[in-house]
Amino acid sequence: MNVMQLTGNTDRNPVMSGVLAYALGIFCMALVDASGKHLSRAYPLAEIIFFRSLLAMAPLGVTASRAGWRTLRTRRPVLHVMRGVTVLLTLGLFFWSLRYLPLADATALNLTSPIFTTLFAAGFLAEAIPRRYWLALVIGLAGVWLVMAPTDAALRGVALIAVASAAAYAGTNICTRILVRTDSALCCTFHSNTVLLAITALGAFSRDWLLFTWRDTAVVFVMAVASTALQMLSGYALKRVAASRLAPLDYTLLIWTVGLGALVWHEWPRPAVWAGMALVCASCWVIVSSRAARPAPVPPAKPGTLA
Repeated sequence: MNVMQLTGNTDRNPVMSGVLAYALGIFCMALVDASGKHLSRAYPLAEIIFFRSLLAMAPLGVTASRAGWRTLRTRRPVLHVMRGVTVLLTLGLFFWSLRYLPLADATALNLTSPIFTTLFAAGFLAEAIPRRYWLALVIGLAGVWLVMAPTDAALRGVALIAVASAAAYAGTNICTRILVRTDSALCCTFHSNTVLLAITALGAFSRDWLLFTWRDTAVVFVMAVASTALQMLSGYALKRVAASRLAPLDYTLLIWTVGLGALVWHEWPRPAVWAGMALVCASCWVIVSSRAARPAPVPPAKPGTLA
């Protein structure tokens, strides 16, 4: 089953198909996060990401063969490498934080990515930042502080790693916004996955790597399929619907991760974390609603440049 089949006939209602694809992608993200938390407690991060990327090559190869290998051609190989590196940083830093933080706490911190996306868009896409965005930034930072405040100093350091993962994810979004102008979602996903595989393969002969149990092999497989679906669905959606209209769906990730955390690890967010989640969501909502009301045009790419 490909993305077109998952989202229905895009010619009839491209907006609805894009929204459904993005919502399904958020659920896939929750599966990736939960799988990463389970595996990161027992295995090296490079090993997890390597086998996740290796297994993801199978569905990617099948999809590429059906769509035609020409869909993988690109005139922006450097930007694809940059996107792959940001995906690697996003996964590596977030999985590291999940070793020590509850799933919902880490997710709340990771949802600060729209704040970083706004800052990066100003720096790399020359988008103006209204005053209300700066207010949203302060609100978001207050939410981050509430999530981190009840923890000890060591866990606060880990929480900052989760925030760094959010910044890396914002970098991925910026790269995606540029690439989808000319390249397909499949092209972006395939090349990013190749970069992940190439970099993490450097540790393939490390003595620290362990043999997966059959149960954990199944978890890695679920992670690989969900990761591939996430990247393809988000790229598919961003090509049909403005990012400002899709961003509110990011908050549904909290519902999935709170549920998975409670079901699998018996974790339940503290009152301060709930308050922090609310502030982070409010901060990002200010940014998203402002973009929806007055969308900022993205300047066209110039030949011979990354943008």
